Amino acid sequence: MELFFFTCFLIIIVLLALLYLVLRAENEKIKRDMLTLSNENAKFKKDILTLSNAIEKNISTLGDKIRETIQTEIKKIEEKNLSILDDNINKIRETFQNETKQIKKYTLVLKTINQRHKIRQTYISKGSNLPLTTNNIHTTQYKYLDYSDKEVLRNAFISLVDQRIKKEEIYITPMFKALSTEIGPSSKCLHDFYLRKTKNPQKTTLDKIRTWVNKERPNNNVNGLCLH
Repeated sequence: MELFFFTCFLIIIVLLALLYLVLRAENEKIKRDMLTLSNENAKFKKDILTLSNAIEKNISTLGDKIRETIQTEIKKIEEKNLSILDDNINKIRETFQNETKQIKKYTLVLKTINQRHKIRQTYISKGSNLPLTTNNIHTTQYKYLDYSDKEVLRNAFISLVDQRIKKEEIYITPMFKALSTEIGPSSKCLHDFYLRKTKNPQKTTLDKIRTWVNKERPNNNVNGLCLH
């Protein structure tokens, strides 16, 4: 065993000696080369100095490139994480918008029902049997009972507006702005007529509303109503 270790030790010594000789030979060669270069004219010395400066500059540039690469990779990771976060936020926003739309839809239905209930209660308190829509008025026989043509027109208008609100799922205010453009009278005028706030509308207003009702009637569930 001791012989084995001794042999290994000798081999290592020999290898180190060979390595030393190789390095020394290389070192001597380098010294000779440098001596040869130093014996050249001043131009070569200047070139060596320039080369040294270039190497230092390249090392500095390499460090800058490494630092820039690291910063770029960090930025990519941040952008990727931000993109994922944006996607999650967009999904949450989309879900919120859908839920908000449903809430608005139900709010609109409740608001319409509440307004119709208030109108019904108002007319019941006045002892009137006036229906809220024209679905129960048999106009083919012109049985208006005690109601004037203006009230029949109002009922038809209310029915058509309610149907459009339900169909298009929008609030009353935007609806009357659209109707104002379509029919002619102001949105406030139409809104007051719908809520029975206007007792004596102008004849031109009634005529325009009547024209619109007769135009919309064939496409809606208003039983046989034709106003002249």
